Amino acid sequence: MLYTDGLTEARSPDLSMFGIAGLDRSLVDPHTDADSLLNRIVADVERHTGGALPDDDQCAVVIRRDA
Repeated sequence: MLYTDGLTEARSPDLSMFGIAGLDRSLVDPHTDADSLLNRIVADVERHTGGALPDDDQCAVVIRRDA
């Protein structure tokens, strides 16, 4: 997974950042397809920010490679 700092620096209405901890919570169950994992991260960030528009760019790339 690759991401920009705008993702981890996304702020809630009380100004707390999503942070690495928020990202870690989103990645608790990585045994899913890449699309589902990315959708979970986006939903978690939107829930954290209360749906507010981002202050910075937010980009994430999730790649799953099956051996």
